[in-house]
Amino acid sequence: MIRARCVLLLAFVLYTPSVGANVFRFPSGRHVGSVDQVTLQMKVGGDILEVHDGEVNRVKMGGAAELEYMEKTLAVTEGPNSRIRSLRDYRRAEATIRVGDDALRPTLRPERSLLVASVDDHSALLFSPQEPLSRDELETVDILGNSLLLDRFLPRAPLEVGQTWKPDNSLLAQFLGLDTVEQSDVQCELVEVTDTVARFQVTGDLEATIHGIPSRIQLIGKYRYDRQTQRIDWFALAMKEVRATAPVAEGFDVVAQVQVRIVPQGGPDAFEREIPDGLALEPRDDLERLCYESADSSWRLTHSRKWFVVHDGPDLVVLRLVQQGEIVAQCRISPLPQVPVDRLPTLDRFRQDVRQALGDRFDRFVSAGQWAHEAQYRVYRVVVSGTAEAELKQTTAKVPIEWRYYLVADREGRRMAFAVPVEAELADRLGDADRELVEAFRFVEGGAPGD
Repeated sequence: MIRARCVLLLAFVLYTPSVGANVFRFPSGRHVGSVDQVTLQMKVGGDILEVHDGEVNRVKMGGAAELEYMEKTLAVTEGPNSRIRSLRDYRRAEATIRVGDDALRPTLRPERSLLVASVDDHSALLFSPQEPLSRDELETVDILGNSLLLDRFLPRAPLEVGQTWKPDNSLLAQFLGLDTVEQSDVQCELVEVTDTVARFQVTGDLEATIHGIPSRIQLIGKYRYDRQTQRIDWFALAMKEVRATAPVAEGFDVVAQVQVRIVPQGGPDAFEREIPDGLALEPRDDLERLCYESADSSWRLTHSRKWFVVHDGPDLVVLRLVQQGEIVAQCRISPLPQVPVDRLPTLDRFRQDVRQALGDRFDRFVSAGQWAHEAQYRVYRVVVSGTAEAELKQTTAKVPIEWRYYLVADREGRRMAFAVPVEAELADRLGDADRELVEAFRFVEGGAPGD
């Protein structure tokens, strides 16, 4: 009799009892130590909107991505500051992107296949606990359909079939990779409940921003809840997005489709990947940084996710610092010919070179100095105020500019030049971000930039 009662009690828990005759609860069965196999497939197609001479040109684009990973839940906290964190072992992470006649195939390097995912009420973060990801690697894996967020689409209150509720705007922003959702009529609906599963749908429109750029989005999707495992095990979504053009990025008129499947694997032993001792599993500022390596592999640097590489050539690399959709500053990095160490210029000579390069744009020197880089490089820094011409409302005007110039040289005479122009009124927002780039710069052994 006791055993029979235990079996009935277990069945009662596993099959998510209704509150009333036709009212149901849908708790999440995710717990610390659980391991899931996750597969995600995404397709996207449409137009990129490019602006040339005031006219918008449409360029055909398309793409597909496929992810497969084992996900071990590390932390689950409830309450006002709820948070979920997991460790992912990526077995597959591939993408194909076509823009016009060009095609890119970014992937995730094997040595970066162990990643940490962390979500809370306001943000969703994916990072490598060992070595920084590149921008391409991050954009390959950090896409629509984050599996850690799926259970947040479950209703918090008991529901009858046919009832609806509105998902939080913060959840929509995280799930769709947006900065903020300004307005939304998106709603979820409980469509069907059987003995084994419950089915939901999500539909609606929203207005949002990404990198400060306005975007209009239409959603239609379906998802399924396994009443035994108490987990969403399938989620499919179609999204139409029209994103405005901006100085920092092209616009979009695209349709994306994503499908996520989750198969629970059991307890911690199901996660077969060996976890190195001392692995950093908590988010930190340094772990969120991205890495860039030059095309010839002669140098590299790590940088904040607010820096975007907009030009990548053998003789010039250009990064832009973007804050809330606005270009704050630009950094131009150029290799210089290697010279004997005893022929490296003095700080005074570097000042003269900067003065000559600016010509009539020069006003005055603000500061100049030198120091030993963390990697024992010699670093010169010269800051200059001046003016530059800019087009403002179809007229040309002189705009106050602050130029920050750096010369970096190692003990072998390899040299790199950094030039960071910033409008004077934006200098405070730039802060020390330019110096942080220089400090994170490294020559690679065996490389010789500028040869």
